[in-house]
Amino acid sequence: MLLKILIDAVIVALSICAAAVVAIRLWCGLTRRRNAVGFFHPYCDQGGGGERVLWCIVKAVCQHQDQAEAKTSRPVLIYTHSPASSADILGHVKKRFGIDVTAFGSHIEFVRVGWIWLVEARSYPRFTLLGQSAGSALLALRALLQRCPSVFVDTTGFAFSFPVAKYLAGCKVSAYVHYPTISTDMLTLVASRTAAYNNAAFIAASQALTRSKVAYYRLMAGLYGWAGRCADRCVVNSGWTQRHIEHIWGVPVKVVYPPCDLAAFKVPPQPQKGQPQPQHSRRNRIVSVAQFRPEKNHQLQVEAFARLLADSDSPPLPQDTELHLPQDTELHLYGSTRNEADERIVSQLRALCRQRRVDDRVHFHLNAPMDTLIHDLHQAKAAVHTMVSEHFGISLIEFLAAGLVVIAHNSGGPRDDILNPSLNDGRQIGFLCDSPAEFAECMRAAILRFDDPEMVAMRADAQRSLSRFLDNERFGQECCRQLGLLRCSSLSDT
Repeated sequence: MLLKILIDAVIVALSICAAAVVAIRLWCGLTRRRNAVGFFHPYCDQGGGGERVLWCIVKAVCQHQDQAEAKTSRPVLIYTHSPASSADILGHVKKRFGIDVTAFGSHIEFVRVGWIWLVEARSYPRFTLLGQSAGSALLALRALLQRCPSVFVDTTGFAFSFPVAKYLAGCKVSAYVHYPTISTDMLTLVASRTAAYNNAAFIAASQALTRSKVAYYRLMAGLYGWAGRCADRCVVNSGWTQRHIEHIWGVPVKVVYPPCDLAAFKVPPQPQKGQPQPQHSRRNRIVSVAQFRPEKNHQLQVEAFARLLADSDSPPLPQDTELHLPQDTELHLYGSTRNEADERIVSQLRALCRQRRVDDRVHFHLNAPMDTLIHDLHQAKAAVHTMVSEHFGISLIEFLAAGLVVIAHNSGGPRDDILNPSLNDGRQIGFLCDSPAEFAECMRAAILRFDDPEMVAMRADAQRSLSRFLDNERFGQECCRQLGLLRCSSLSDT
């Protein structure tokens, strides 16, 4: 009797689910915006590299539509939680990235989806990966029920939105992937029982909990692979990301390096011979540009800088005066904050600076305008980037263009795609480090040896290496071509 009730309950539940799927599919079919491209990017008004990618692609789609002689228009939908007005968002994009899409405002519709807590890590103190994955699927469903496009484009990294868009809403799915939600590096880190921002110390200390988390990650990797295979077209941002995505998804993907406004960041031309030469135009500054998020590892920057100053506190010998670190050496941290969690990171970093007694030498610049950032980069000597297994590192390209000595963590995209000598005719164009001591030593070399012939040659080689990367305009066109967004029927052949 109990078994029969259980079977009947399962049948009823499955019937309700099937009816809901059919209803959703019919609703999306009836309300679909014909030829529309929908970009799933809840944080579209933020100032990170992911947002630059989004707006480059949006501008390329709008430009192509504006130039085409097609009778049918191609609306652009952007799913966002931002309460700001459309004009304010587009104005912020122009100010932050120098990408002007205001002329295409009539083509762009912002769909306010709300429920952003579904994808925020703070909503899931435990099983964060599972919670955010399920949450992204629900948020995508809510978005598609409001406005359903013909082509759904994810530019944030929410792969679990793919099956929702493909099977429930009947959309073609394209994606630009910045990093794998779960990677073999993550599995290795947990299995090695290493404590990190995404592997709590109490789990790392327990063999049983470590085994359980490894099993959990493997399950999520399998689900992530299935979700990823729902994309009709996919582009990734680096060779490092490509290797991880192809391993987990089991399908080939193409690489299009992220965009960089190289012309804006490049050092202004030097005065011609015979004209007055600038004296000491570079200050003894080390800069960092990264959103204030846990994985960006700003703490390592502060620790390395504190070590640099501590090692330089002892009085120099008379013959070593020129090798002593200047008293005006400073660390400047530039970045944006998305929410209260990011603001807490800034507060914690300020507290760490006070604890290490370097608060008078470390300066924070939150949400700085692009023109201010570029000006300040041209005033500095070195730039530091400390994220472990960074998927690419677009800020490194900006640093190289700005003529800085680049110091990055020896992993991920910085090692494999940007600073690797094998990609630059065997020449070294920056420093790769693992420990605070190594970062401190490279900071010291960058400040003291900036004008040495070897360092000048390295920076010149770095400038020449930039030809491998695309500016905003070329990136948008190439990415749209690879994702099949330049004509309405382009995805039908996938």
